Amino acid sequence: MPMIQLLHHRLRRAALAGCGTVLVAGGCSRQAEMQPPAEASLRIAAPAIAEEQTPSVREAERWGNDFVTALAADDVAAANEKIDWDAIFDAATRNLGVPEPVRDQFIAWGKRTAAESGLVRQLARAEQRGGDVSLVRCRIDGDECHALFRMVQESGLNYYDARLVRRGDVVRATEIDAYLAGEPVSATLRRYFLTSAAKQAPAELQNSSGLDGDLIRHADDVTAVFAAADARDHARVLEVARALPPSLQRSKAILMVRTIAAAQSDAEEHARAIDELRSAFPDAPSFDLVAIDFHSLRREHEACLAAIDRLDERVGGDPYLDVLRAAACLGARDHAGAIGSIEAAIGAMPDLLQPYWIRVAISLDQHKHDDTASWLDTISRRFGMPFPDLEGVPEYAEFVKSAEYRDWKARRGH
Repeated sequence: MPMIQLLHHRLRRAALAGCGTVLVAGGCSRQAEMQPPAEASLRIAAPAIAEEQTPSVREAERWGNDFVTALAADDVAAANEKIDWDAIFDAATRNLGVPEPVRDQFIAWGKRTAAESGLVRQLARAEQRGGDVSLVRCRIDGDECHALFRMVQESGLNYYDARLVRRGDVVRATEIDAYLAGEPVSATLRRYFLTSAAKQAPAELQNSSGLDGDLIRHADDVTAVFAAADARDHARVLEVARALPPSLQRSKAILMVRTIAAAQSDAEEHARAIDELRSAFPDAPSFDLVAIDFHSLRREHEACLAAIDRLDERVGGDPYLDVLRAAACLGARDHAGAIGSIEAAIGAMPDLLQPYWIRVAISLDQHKHDDTASWLDTISRRFGMPFPDLEGVPEYAEFVKSAEYRDWKARRGH
């Protein structure tokens, strides 16, 4: 049953997003070989002449609702048209001194891959597999307009912050910041581009300095880090990441992938990575996301709740975080706190399944068999969900011994 996996908020599948995967579905660094330029299957709007303007909140909400609707319908082409991939690829590849043919080849490959298996395809696939992508809110920040999305899967949580612009009557996203990736999409694409261009145009890039220079000189190792993350070879991620130069080790994307890998394999390294991430990026929402998981695994419930509260404040409020609060309270055997949080979540998001499973978990922990039967009935009625034989599920062992279970089973005609 999915509820038990939710209780600890494991970010296993979300770790893929943490690795910064944008172009390649299901992998952080499976860097496909670039093919000669071809007509990209991704439909990209021609460069707009109209002046960039800031959309209104209402326009942003319309854009966001259309984007979510396209994902739910698995209409990847329609969702991709909501994103200005020309602007994102331009930001990723400009001012690097790379020969234009190499740049053009990468952009053609990138657009084709983005259309076939990229970020939008991943979001749509999450929806089709029972996840949920929802618009949380839109806001104006100075002269920028942002739309914040939440992606919930059985195994994790991530947020995506899209920066929107309007040209004429058309609103599109010109950047998307993936919280668990620790960087915007253009930065992830820049890393792909530099590690590819380092092999195709080494002479032009040999004098690059700063972080770009280190990335170019250590392109194979950086690629190996993300390839290991893609393969869930957590020990290999940590081994190669430790050998990178300090500038790359301190980059947010490397720190994030190292933190997520350590969470699955090395408790001491996990603590060190969390401390380094906190020190380097204390105000980053991505830190709070991994801190929730860190404190939950260590059963540090108060610290976990504090991280949830910080994240809630930084995203401007999200009712889904009451699901995580309820799980943390349940872990501390604070049933009243758990019930208050989860019922607030159900009230705010009545069509989302996960909160109902947490409510069942609470009733099981309380040994309130009437409540368990009632909430199982609610799930069945509201979501049309059939139930397997609960007598084989360890978490229901006490419930299946009860008279309430026998009555529940009889009502269901078993």
